[in-house]
Amino acid sequence: MRVWIFQTGEPLPIDKDGFRQMRAANLAEALIRAGHTVEIWSADFNHFTKTHRRKDGLQLDIQKI
Repeated sequence: MRVWIFQTGEPLPIDKDGFRQMRAANLAEALIRAGHTVEIWSADFNHFTKTHRRKDGLQLDIQKI
């Protein structure tokens, strides 16, 4: 199954500084372990650091969070 997770306001696995795995990442990890394909859609803005992650958009293939 292909699953899309839409989330804002939580840190993402690409936020290496102080990344603390929360609901979206935990759900994605559980789905990946169960053999599903997961895409996380999020805003470009990191609410914890009050900065933009990237200006040009980003798509990463993360097998394990």
